[in-house]
Amino acid sequence: MNCETLENLSTITHNAVLAVAVFTYAVPRCLIYALAKSRFLHTETAIEEVKRLRALLATYTASLSSSSSSSSSSSSPPFSPLPLVVCGPSGVGKGTLIASLLSKFPSKFRFSVSHTTRSPREREENTVHYNFVSVEEFEKIKENDDFLEHATVHGNMYGTALSEVNSKNGDGSVLLLDIDVQGVKNVKSTIESKKLSGAKFIFITPKDLTSLEERLRARGTEEEEAIKRRTENAGKEIEYGKGEGNFDKVLVNDDLGKAEKEFCEVVKGWYGL
Repeated sequence: MNCETLENLSTITHNAVLAVAVFTYAVPRCLIYALAKSRFLHTETAIEEVKRLRALLATYTASLSSSSSSSSSSSSPPFSPLPLVVCGPSGVGKGTLIASLLSKFPSKFRFSVSHTTRSPREREENTVHYNFVSVEEFEKIKENDDFLEHATVHGNMYGTALSEVNSKNGDGSVLLLDIDVQGVKNVKSTIESKKLSGAKFIFITPKDLTSLEERLRARGTEEEEAIKRRTENAGKEIEYGKGEGNFDKVLVNDDLGKAEKEFCEVVKGWYGL
């Protein structure tokens, strides 16, 4: 439609012409004429009306942009895909089940390397099995609010650094956390406070405390006092682990072969593997 046609339209509606005038970056003079004719306005009055509505539109658009930016900066982006959190008492076999899963899907999962103040066990490597740090270093990370979760377990400090969570962000891999009950509670709290999309939680439990104590002794890495302390703590951990709604899945590791198979099947179902 050319300018001559617009200027000669006697039935053109005011609102239609006004909308074109306001939303068009460079308003042709003919649109102003048509606007004037549609309301029997003087040309200059029509121009002022367009300017006024354009100013209102600019203010409204700016307020929307500001609101959107504020909302975006105040909430953390969701985890994608959801992290896998594996929990269970010491000696229950979490490490073996995780190793089996990683061997089957090496590119799908990335293991979270936690920070700890405890001493390395035999054959444990720094930055591979744990990031072994001093109490002072651990406390400094806490002060900087750089932990997703942290807890004191059996007299030692453990924590998952946010840098570990954010590493390889966007590659589609699933972050895998091997943490204790205190850590699980902290992760749940962080997810809620930061409005993240959550995680998948699985609890590994022994058949009973007697079998767990036998495993701890067979491991040969703990002193008698440590074994007793871990066994006592395990009772409380198992009580929480079996509590309704605390975990998406509770898996009994009584037979290692069966537990490995069930563990992998559950995780495959969650992540569509």
